[in-house]
Amino acid sequence: MPQKKRIQFDFDVEALEKLDRVVDSTDATTRAEVIRRALSLYIKFVDSAQSGATLCLEESDGTVKRFLPLW
Repeated sequence: MPQKKRIQFDFDVEALEKLDRVVDSTDATTRAEVIRRALSLYIKFVDSAQSGATLCLEESDGTVKRFLPLW
């Protein structure tokens, strides 16, 4: 099993409510699981952006939104 290290975050009330909303509306069972999944997506986004990819999101109506890197 991989070695684990404990870290601590400070969230304002609004951010914590958003985090809890994601836990409640997905199959994630903990706040930590949501953060780990979000980190995995962010790493994929950064790696892809650094190789020249563009992130696109297709809405249910077919509209495509393009996102530029966040930095």
